[in-house]
Amino acid sequence: MQIDSIGPVTADRLSTLLTAAGQFTRGGRAALRIQTVYDKERARMKIVILGEAQATAELLHLIDGAYTADNGMFTPAAGEAHGG
Repeated sequence: MQIDSIGPVTADRLSTLLTAAGQFTRGGRAALRIQTVYDKERARMKIVILGEAQATAELLHLIDGAYTADNGMFTPAAGEAHGG
């Protein structure tokens, strides 16, 4: 998946969350393999998730809930713009 208009601090936070979440095994399932790449010039983050379909769907749901929620977890740091 790709997220546009994301600042470097926010991308780093999201990458850390995904990496940690992907390490847990659920109900005998293998851990997910997750790769993230951030393009600072384009303020774009690409996320690749490899693993079982249900576990991948759960992680995508986590991304949607965490990144779109108004919980302040991904509020840009001072001086960080989401777009660029």
